[in-house]
Amino acid sequence: MEKYHLGILLLFGIAISGGIITSIFFSKMKMPQVIGYIIAGLLIGQSGFNLIPAEVVKSLTPFNYFALGIIGFLVGSELKFEDIKKYGKQFSMILLFEGIFAFVLVTAAITGIMFFITRDISISVACGVVFGAIASATDPASTVNVLWEYRAAGILTTTIIAIVALDDALAMFLYGVGTSLSQILTGSGANITAELFKVFSELSISSGLGVLIGILIVYITRYIKNNDSLFVFTFGLILVHIGLCVMTNLDIILSSMFAGIVVINMVPERSHDILKQIKALSTPIYIVFFVLVGARMNIMGMPIWLWYIIASYVLLRSAGKYFGSYFGAKLSKADPAVVKYTGLSIFAQGGVAIGLSIMASQHLSGIVITAGMNLGDIIIFGVTSTTLIVQLAGPLMVKLAITKSGERGRNVTLEDILAKWKIKDKIEPKYIKIDQGTPVRKIMQLFTETNHSFLAVVNSKNKFMGVVKFQEIKSLITDQTIWDLFIAADLIRSFKTVIHPSQSTDEVINLMEQIHSDQLPVIDPETYELVGVADKFYIIHSARNEMFNR
Repeated sequence: MEKYHLGILLLFGIAISGGIITSIFFSKMKMPQVIGYIIAGLLIGQSGFNLIPAEVVKSLTPFNYFALGIIGFLVGSELKFEDIKKYGKQFSMILLFEGIFAFVLVTAAITGIMFFITRDISISVACGVVFGAIASATDPASTVNVLWEYRAAGILTTTIIAIVALDDALAMFLYGVGTSLSQILTGSGANITAELFKVFSELSISSGLGVLIGILIVYITRYIKNNDSLFVFTFGLILVHIGLCVMTNLDIILSSMFAGIVVINMVPERSHDILKQIKALSTPIYIVFFVLVGARMNIMGMPIWLWYIIASYVLLRSAGKYFGSYFGAKLSKADPAVVKYTGLSIFAQGGVAIGLSIMASQHLSGIVITAGMNLGDIIIFGVTSTTLIVQLAGPLMVKLAITKSGERGRNVTLEDILAKWKIKDKIEPKYIKIDQGTPVRKIMQLFTETNHSFLAVVNSKNKFMGVVKFQEIKSLITDQTIWDLFIAADLIRSFKTVIHPSQSTDEVINLMEQIHSDQLPVIDPETYELVGVADKFYIIHSARNEMFNR
């Protein structure tokens, strides 16, 4: 037992460290990080050096459920009611067309290839419709991961998120139809009506449970005011939710997505910090998840004719996704960027497809195709191999789409902008400096012209001498007879906290908050000359304008 646990711990360690190393390499090649994670899994898994036993990888299936639940919740949190209301028709048309096109094209191609091999039309159609149903699914994990990595924002990004989120439900429906039809054709016995009712029930209950968990999280936000405690409680509820989905065989991604939709739309302000913490925590979860995707793939020892199925599946699924999205967007009069680039963004295939292939293999494993290979094996091997191919190509296409559409790098936060700026570039343009000989009467007049709490004092060579603070001279206000008796040199106070021009604006803002000051003098560290005054409100206002412009 101890050795078994060591294997799991070793896998997590290798997955995270190896995933990071390979992702850095691929990032330097201007490729999405998720490709590096999958390659790391391939190297340590069955298709590579086989460093991690297959049974250990298989034992971590619960972790995959956990990762899919987190992914679903975060994907749902990207969907706002105003976007759904505004673009609902476009989303529906694109979803329907890309799913149906992929289903029809893959079904026709696989049916033809299987008939050439088996000469049995029933088995050929059965295999074709199952592959076609699975082809309609799109992986939300790697797709959304690329959108987050490249900070994409805009109508195309919103459309992509909506499609990959809702694709799950369409794939489940088509899968229900496809497996029922395949069992009827192969004599395994099935009732399409009963199977469709089962699918609709599962989707409805999954959605309902997600909404219920979302409402519970929203309700709790009224009573837990501490953000850290709220995050921990929310995370615990998400785990409970995932566990309930697993126990009752509900769709984890779809259900978690609805929970996220409820939270972001009912308490948008309060949920901001929670989602930020969950997204930060999700990074190692994503890495392990995608490394496991690569590790569990075994593409060795497949017959040559199966590679024809794999090639046909990848090409026609991609064509169906692309042209289906194009026509759906065109008919719904979507934005030109949506028409041109949505199809490029939904090639990825992941956990949902593999899960459906496993379920299908259980129903069709008794149908022998060749010596040592049944229909269930063909589906498992085919979907696993195609998943590898499109998982490597899919993120690249997403990056290309958001780059071509101009939406890459637009989803920046205030913190991102502040971290990139230097304080020398954001000096308050209306700051006031005075020389040592300035009389108090003039100083009083200048304080009426600025909202600063101090005036910077310099000598004839612009050397910073200190500051005159309004708080310390306000006692002189009532006695104007002495205003001409004092000058700035008499009132100078040293300023213990000064900043350098090369400091980043986020560092300066943090410093201001620590010492409870809204302005700080900016001093050249070598010459000690006054460069200017940094004003907290001016900096933040500039950063918000930059966010708006982007």
